[in-house]
Amino acid sequence: GAAAVVVPEAPMELLKLIELVKKGRAEAMSSHLLKHGIDPSQLLPPSTSTEYDIRRTPTILHLAAHHGQAQVVKLLLEKHHADPTTTTLSAQVAEKGSEEEEGENEVAVTSGSSFTAYDIAKDKETLNAFRRAMALLPDSWDWIGLAHVPSALTPEMEAEQERKAKEKTRKLLDAERERKKTREVSRPSTPTNNRSGATTPTSTTSSSSLLGKNLASATAANSQLSPEMRMRLERERRANAAEARLAAMKQQETVRRAVQEGKNVCVACGKALDGLMPFDKFGRKFCTTDCVSKGPA
Repeated sequence: GAAAVVVPEAPMELLKLIELVKKGRAEAMSSHLLKHGIDPSQLLPPSTSTEYDIRRTPTILHLAAHHGQAQVVKLLLEKHHADPTTTTLSAQVAEKGSEEEEGENEVAVTSGSSFTAYDIAKDKETLNAFRRAMALLPDSWDWIGLAHVPSALTPEMEAEQERKAKEKTRKLLDAERERKKTREVSRPSTPTNNRSGATTPTSTTSSSSLLGKNLASATAANSQLSPEMRMRLERERRANAAEARLAAMKQQETVRRAVQEGKNVCVACGKALDGLMPFDKFGRKFCTTDCVSKGPA
């Protein structure tokens, strides 16, 4: 029978390089390439290692693009001049050739898909790394035909893209502000209560302003009094408050007595209800809505 093909282990320095590429350690990868003299465009050798698959990522550049390591791609292309035109198909052909396969097998392989590193790039930033390299090194490779990079990306183009993105964001924000204004304008305003006892916002504001001025004036005047005079005024204020409380208590007692005696009076203020249309709440009679809100004495 045919002898089994022995697939060697990949060299340690190559496995280390692959690890650095997959982790995105661009500067360390670059130093490793230079230190060990590794050709960044070489096809990765067949290996039993699970770190890479030469059918999908036959070169270091393919590997970096596949894992979305844009900075690694940038250094490989711009500093180490890795070949972006190598395809997965060419790697498969090389692998089959090394195994000395029959001609029909080689035809079957070459009829498969062919992907460059750009074709398998993971994300937009990685794709842009190829386009920036194309702008920087336009004559180094057949970027469009063989590397499949559709167009270059210059700094001016990126600046214009950023400007357009900012302009779009600004327009969206302006539109949102306009929508908020429209909602506020169309929102119905709170109707002004003109019934007895109610105050409009203007009158409330005026009253508050007047009260503030009077309070400020009183405070200023009080600060100019002697300590003895301030104490005298405080005693008078307290005495008046006590008298008011006693009068209120006496009024409440009078009202309660009148109600208990069955007199036709307001249960809040004691006013006679004869000849009036009283307000009735829970069986109690009141003379006005103010008394209704105050409740019974």
